[in-house]
Amino acid sequence: MTGTTFQVVEPQGGRRVTATDLPNGNVVLGGPPSFLVQAEGDLFLVNSVPTPYVAGLQPASEGVDTTLFGKVSQEHQAWLSVEILHPEAASAANYRIVAQIIGELLSGDCLALFHPESRKLVAVDASETLGKLRAPHPIAAVFGVAPGLL
Repeated sequence: MTGTTFQVVEPQGGRRVTATDLPNGNVVLGGPPSFLVQAEGDLFLVNSVPTPYVAGLQPASEGVDTTLFGKVSQEHQAWLSVEILHPEAASAANYRIVAQIIGELLSGDCLALFHPESRKLVAVDASETLGKLRAPHPIAAVFGVAPGLL
């Protein structure tokens, strides 16, 4: 995705933009805090929200590092999500696109990454995490999830 050109589709005449406004090719549709991205023929939803995810955040499972979870629940001030919009489009190639988007938007103040399917929360070390996000199987590299679970 780095170096890929995207057309930006914006509202015209005061009406909201809809998915039917998407032309062919790579496109970004919408505006803060949520964007619909069409890349390589598939749709992704990107949320970049400048407020805490939820108040009173609780661990999602028994295996969560409670020290990291405590830090995230107390210190986080914003959140980002990148999702493959249609479950049938989940593929290694599309997970690489998700990882590339996250890598482009990852900043030095990111505390952790969460993988919903495996319920894994991992601390972020910017340079190390960026390298893992560029791996052929980024979910496996970042979260230790076997590629068969992708």
